[in-house]
Amino acid sequence: MAALLLLAAALACSGIAGALLGTALAKRVSRARARARGKGPALEEALEDPLLLFVLLASVSAVAAVAFGPWGAVPCLLAAALLARKAPAWMARRRAQALRDACEQHLDMLCDIVAMGAEAGLSFDSAVELYCSRFSNPLAEKLEGARQQWTHGVVSRSQALQDLAASVGSPGLKRFADTAVPAVEQGAPLAGMLRRLAAELRQGRRTSMERKVARAPVKMLVPTGVCIVPAMLLLVMGPMLLQFMGSA
Repeated sequence: MAALLLLAAALACSGIAGALLGTALAKRVSRARARARGKGPALEEALEDPLLLFVLLASVSAVAAVAFGPWGAVPCLLAAALLARKAPAWMARRRAQALRDACEQHLDMLCDIVAMGAEAGLSFDSAVELYCSRFSNPLAEKLEGARQQWTHGVVSRSQALQDLAASVGSPGLKRFADTAVPAVEQGAPLAGMLRRLAAELRQGRRTSMERKVARAPVKMLVPTGVCIVPAMLLLVMGPMLLQFMGSA
């Protein structure tokens, strides 16, 4: 009887989790359709809801209770509570880092396009609009939103770009705003400044990549020592140990 009750509880939790999952995904449909690059990681967005994540993991705990008894559900419930508390914040940080990296990756191209537009006689706003209309990436999407704000007079151009850099958390985007806005307002030569900024951004990304490559051997020491070295020792010394034990 207890097993049947636990199984019924597991099925009920699974049903509630499915309903909450459908609701969480439905709320994100309109935002997902507005993206230029499709729907995006809907599962990750859904799992950012702590209540939904706890219900999903609690259903697993109920199944564990059926399989291993009541004591089998206790660790699962504790893990569910811990993950429901920590996982959404971790996933939000992961998403913010991915957005920041994507914007930094395309920022030098933005500088080049705006510089080319300025050299061809386009205004700064027209050059930014050209980039946003021709490219499909997170930077173009965010920049188009900021451009719409200053075009319709919601905020100033400087404030829109500064808010964009702050929301993304991109130092390179802040440098772009600090370089472009004063040049546009004061009539300074914009193309040359953006060309230099693009070169500096590429050099910075190249330096960062070199540092990551230099740290790779150090990071490989732990998995090498834990996984590969014991296997090699077993492969080399195993036959000798078996022969020694057989002779003894």
